[in-house]
Amino acid sequence: MHTSPIEVQKALKDMDYPANKEQLIQHAKKHKASNEVLEDLQDIPEKEYTNAADVSKEFKGDKGRSGREEGEGISHRGAGSPPIETQKALKGMDYPAGKKEIIKKARDNKAPKEVIEILEDIPDREYENAADVSKEFRGETGHIEER
Repeated sequence: MHTSPIEVQKALKDMDYPANKEQLIQHAKKHKASNEVLEDLQDIPEKEYTNAADVSKEFKGDKGRSGREEGEGISHRGAGSPPIETQKALKGMDYPAGKKEIIKKARDNKAPKEVIEILEDIPDREYENAADVSKEFRGETGHIEER
């Protein structure tokens, strides 16, 4: 697979979990996902996905579409890992900070559009530090994970 986790999660924005593969594909179609995203969603295993991180796990690694073995992830073409990109975007952030301050800092740091979109989806609460924000992407909170 060749779609980045960010592209996939953009297509799955506002997805209600748990969801199966077909529900993910239908949601992505409804949100006008690219053919590349839809093709890559077709390639994920048939199972129930409990959250966005669960889906994103299928889009990690470096084997690519033809070399992927069962349980291995998929490479991110060009885009960095959302937690890493987000940490770069939040450089110099003073914590604790709320969602609005976090988004403002990311914009001030000229974060990529994809990172801003991800941050717009995090829960509106106070974050104690950068790791607290990153938890939203790793599935430790059950909210937005890698996109």
